[in-house]
Amino acid sequence: MDTGERSAATAQPGVANDESSSPQAPIRRKRVRLLVAAGVVVAIVVTGLGAARVAATGGDRGKLSDTGIASCARYIAEGVVTAVSSSGAGGGWEVTIQVEASLKGAEVGRPLTYRADAGSASQASVGTRVFVVVSRFHEEGVQQFAGADIAEARDWMARAVPMSHDVPCDTAG
Repeated sequence: MDTGERSAATAQPGVANDESSSPQAPIRRKRVRLLVAAGVVVAIVVTGLGAARVAATGGDRGKLSDTGIASCARYIAEGVVTAVSSSGAGGGWEVTIQVEASLKGAEVGRPLTYRADAGSASQASVGTRVFVVVSRFHEEGVQQFAGADIAEARDWMARAVPMSHDVPCDTAG
């Protein structure tokens, strides 16, 4: 009667008597490798999707994400500086631009005035084109871009604004 088991008496000398020497062993190893590889791919995809969701919504980091910044912005606009003046109290500056394009809040064709620190104000001489992100929280500084930085900043915010509508903005960040 054949039970499918090899006995020590029928084993060939010098040849291992285990399943790895059977003709099915390479197929089994391939299957195991494929299953492991598929599991790794699934884990990478799930981790990547989770990270993308956190990046898109800001996760629990609030405004440290692009969408968090866009969500908390009162104005996101581009225009030409028409005035720069000392704001008096507090040592800041008031910058006024004529809005030519707006991603959030500002009206095209109307002036927009915002407070800037000395560094931002120094970039904003009359006639200079700027792109600004003005937070709804007055204690936060304005993000202002000029020159070659405008295109990148505009593209950055143009991608973030549509995704920011579902992102809460409860506190300054």
